[in-house]
Amino acid sequence: HFMDQAPFSDVYIHALVRDENGLKMSKTKGNVVDPLERINEIGADALRMTLVAMETQGRDILWNNQRANGYVKFQNKMWQAFRFTMMHLEEYDVDAERTLSAYDHWILARTGEAVKRVRGALDNYKFNEAAGEIYAFTWDELCDWYLEFSKGSLYSEEASEAAKQGARHTLWTVFESLVRLIHPIMPFLSEEIWQTLPNTEGSIVSAPYPKVSDFPSDPESLRQVATIQEVIKSIRRIRADMEISPRLPIGLRTKDPSAISNHPEALRDLAGVHSIEAGGRTGPASTFVVNGAPYFVPLEGVVDVDAERARLDKVIAKVDADIGFLNKKLANK
Repeated sequence: HFMDQAPFSDVYIHALVRDENGLKMSKTKGNVVDPLERINEIGADALRMTLVAMETQGRDILWNNQRANGYVKFQNKMWQAFRFTMMHLEEYDVDAERTLSAYDHWILARTGEAVKRVRGALDNYKFNEAAGEIYAFTWDELCDWYLEFSKGSLYSEEASEAAKQGARHTLWTVFESLVRLIHPIMPFLSEEIWQTLPNTEGSIVSAPYPKVSDFPSDPESLRQVATIQEVIKSIRRIRADMEISPRLPIGLRTKDPSAISNHPEALRDLAGVHSIEAGGRTGPASTFVVNGAPYFVPLEGVVDVDAERARLDKVIAKVDADIGFLNKKLANK
């Protein structure tokens, strides 16, 4: 009934939900997906999220059970993150003195950027992009990074009470904003979280949609944390490639440690780095570069150097064989 009213008068969105092979659903073909049955299996929110995420303008939706199950996992991931948040909000005092860490400033700024992208997608009726942005922010930035960063303040005996209150306040702020952001797509989960969060009023339906201006940007914190993220990811790759146990402590050397020296807890907890030293390569080491600066992971006593050389020789031999094979194909007129 609203399609003939502004601003929808010149917009018409029409998409059929087809089966995974692109065929129209019919009882005769036996390929009908009953939405009520899917709701009973995966829940209404996961079904809504699946349909919105697959709704691309001008294209029909090809139903995919695997993707639907992926959004069930997303819903579970969000609920687990909320349980972690509530565990720490028991001691949250909205009026207490608080100090925000670089990680707190970082996730608040990243929340603002996510809000900007989601609102832009909704303004242009790109609902699948809005769902994708919410998914990426929740899983990749909030769960994979900030929750881990926050543990340095929440669990550390050395952290001040103001720092702990800062982390609690940030958790509350981000989750309160996230459920308002996702509410049009996942209304039941967001309402449940909203009603459970402290310091919220009424139904989430009447709460204002998040605005970019609610989240001040912080370029310095964004730069700092981006550097730490790249260092951690590089060290994790080295551990995976060389089969170094995550529990085995390692050291890190760089000519100018100032870019990472303020983040020893994050490097220890997320990458297993137990010492940071100034200097260059001394003896066998694995090297990576972040923002033009070289970093060295000393390997003496960490890996069997001779075995690692043998492994790398095999890798080189395989690459040489691949190059020879491709050169023969390219030389064949």
